[in-house]
Amino acid sequence: MCSSDLEVEFELRSSAYTLFVPTNDALAMSGWPLGQSVLQANSGQGSQKLLLENHLVEKSMTFSDLVRSGSQKFATKSGIQLQVILSSVNGIPYLLLPDGGRARIQAVDLKMRGGVIHIIDRVIG
Repeated sequence: MCSSDLEVEFELRSSAYTLFVPTNDALAMSGWPLGQSVLQANSGQGSQKLLLENHLVEKSMTFSDLVRSGSQKFATKSGIQLQVILSSVNGIPYLLLPDGGRARIQAVDLKMRGGVIHIIDRVIG
């Protein structure tokens, strides 16, 4: 599968989706080259697809949907189980990751055709 195939597959999706997009700093810390989109990175097509699928939920979930779900887990397209938690100290929202780590949700409900985007400070998976 080439980069253009990934772009077409993602853009032509008929179902709604939620995409958790890592910040540039999160991508840099994980080794993705800055200045290139994930779809242009030279790390191999399989890993590009897996990176996208690790951050994609095949259901549109606004921030209030995520918070309402409480302790309920939901899965990314690649099968990673995520859960939204709110900090008991300051109410900051986080994604609880399977490895026990947390990804802070920094921006929410960015609308995009067919779905919603949330910005996070960590790469999932």
